[in-house]
Amino acid sequence: MPVHPAGGARLGRAAILAAVLLSVLVSGCGQRGGKTAAVAMDQAIPVAVTTASVGAIENTLTIPGRIVARQEAVLSAKVPGRVSAVLVSLGDRVRRGQALVRLESGDQAAQVAQARAAWESARANRERMRLLYEEGAISRQQWEQAELQLTQASVALDMARSALASATITAMPVAADRKFCTPSPKACEKEDSCASPE
Repeated sequence: MPVHPAGGARLGRAAILAAVLLSVLVSGCGQRGGKTAAVAMDQAIPVAVTTASVGAIENTLTIPGRIVARQEAVLSAKVPGRVSAVLVSLGDRVRRGQALVRLESGDQAAQVAQARAAWESARANRERMRLLYEEGAISRQQWEQAELQLTQASVALDMARSALASATITAMPVAADRKFCTPSPKACEKEDSCASPE
C-alpha cells in the first residue's frame, strides 16, 4: 500500500510532539516530587505515642437558652420617698424579712417625734383631767374628751411608727399566683410560656 507523503509527515510530527510532551511531563513530575518530599521532611510535626486505656469520656453539649427566675417579686413601698440605699445586689439570695431597700426616712422620723410629743401631751392632759374629775372640778364629758384625745394620739403615734418602718422594704414570701417556666424549649421562646402552678 502506498503511503501518502503529506500524511506520513503529519504522523511523524505528531510522534515527535508526543515524545517531547511525555519527556517534559516525566521530568517535571520527578522534580516536584523530590522538592515536596524534602519540604515535608523539614515541616514534620512531632507526635506523642501512648497506649490505649479505659477512661471516662466527657460528653459536653452546648445549646442556646434563656435563664428565667423561678420566682419573681415586684417591690413597692407603702409610703412615698426616695431610695437612700439598696441593700442587695442582682442575683443575691434573700430570706423572708431581710431588708432589701431603705428609703429616706427623715420625714417619717419627724412625724414619729411629733406624734410622740402629742401622745405625751395627751397622756399628761388625761392624768390632769382624771384628778380634776375625781375632785368633781370637771364634767364627765371633759374627762371622756381627754380619754379620746389620748386614744387618738396613740393611734397617730402607731401610724407614724408604721410609716417609719415602711421606709425599709423587706423580702416577703412570693404571692400564690407566682409562675414557673415550663421546661419545653419551644414554650420558652414565647413570653407567655409560663403557667401558674396547680
